[in-house]
Amino acid sequence: MITGGILHEALATTASGVRGAGAVASVLAPTRLFGNLRATQTLETGRRANVFAVGSIALARGQTLTISGAPGAEVVVNVTGRFRLRGRSAIAVAGGPVPGRVVLNAVGHGPPVVLAGGSRATGTILALDRAIVLNGKGTRVSGGIVGGRRITIAGGAHVSAAP
Repeated sequence: MITGGILHEALATTASGVRGAGAVASVLAPTRLFGNLRATQTLETGRRANVFAVGSIALARGQTLTISGAPGAEVVVNVTGRFRLRGRSAIAVAGGPVPGRVVLNAVGHGPPVVLAGGSRATGTILALDRAIVLNGKGTRVSGGIVGGRRITIAGGAHVSAAP
């Protein structure tokens, strides 16, 4: 459900700030390196800033990528390749990290970020140079989405704010 009114505001400053944040997230030195994530797996965080460099995320058939670790941890997952969740797959947080401190960053140009078929992601999806597609009943993002290309939310998918 969308509620509210109309706000007329120049977004050039906001857009510039978001592009800057995306650029910073993309060049942060990784604390851990991963290849292609295609199966259920847990990424353990440290106490402070955690930057995971990932080749691709391609989950399906209920597979779950869990980000778990210390309370107050801040997490950036930089994905340079495919970023796709289908068939009730998920990116979830457990333990200390909270959704508002998790950024799932699709780095650079590439295929669209796709969540479909009842998939779920927790955190903010940042895709400044890619399209974002959320499609299907039960498909949801608990956090936010920020895109620089086309954003499609269809078929009962939804996005809710994270704490």
